[in-house]
Amino acid sequence: MLVSLYGIMDWIRKALIVGIFSFIVTTGALEIFFRYTPGFQGFGWSDEIMRYLDIWLVFLGASLAAKTNGHMAMDFFVRKLFPSRTLPGVRRVSLGITCGALLFLAVISFQKVLSTWNVMIQAFDIPIALFYFAIPIGCVLMFLEYLLMIIYGDHPFIVSGKEPA
Repeated sequence: MLVSLYGIMDWIRKALIVGIFSFIVTTGALEIFFRYTPGFQGFGWSDEIMRYLDIWLVFLGASLAAKTNGHMAMDFFVRKLFPSRTLPGVRRVSLGITCGALLFLAVISFQKVLSTWNVMIQAFDIPIALFYFAIPIGCVLMFLEYLLMIIYGDHPFIVSGKEPA
């Protein structure tokens, strides 16, 4: 059950990343084409929407990087200060601190989403909160990835550093 729920969540996350990135690239390319082609007028909304969609792209991508342990880590001093047998425990403590920070950021950013629900973006009559909602969702997704690593030691859905096919 957990594996299938995780698989669905992971598929949706990857599909959103591909879809948002494709939309940004296509819209940006069309905007450039229309801007420099006589007789055409560029989109008035593209710059603002692409900027806001970048928020979704960054936070969904960050959660995917968390899954594969792709975030930068400075573990040189940790390896020098602690014996190798204690490194898994130190890593779990470090991930626990990260999880606490992610939960704090998720709560604070969710409060921001609620406070901006009536604020509309300039391009369309869309609440800016829909774009800000990427922050708490991304933080919760990263929290779940790190929590799996704390519980299982390594990510249970990754085999030897690579995702299963």
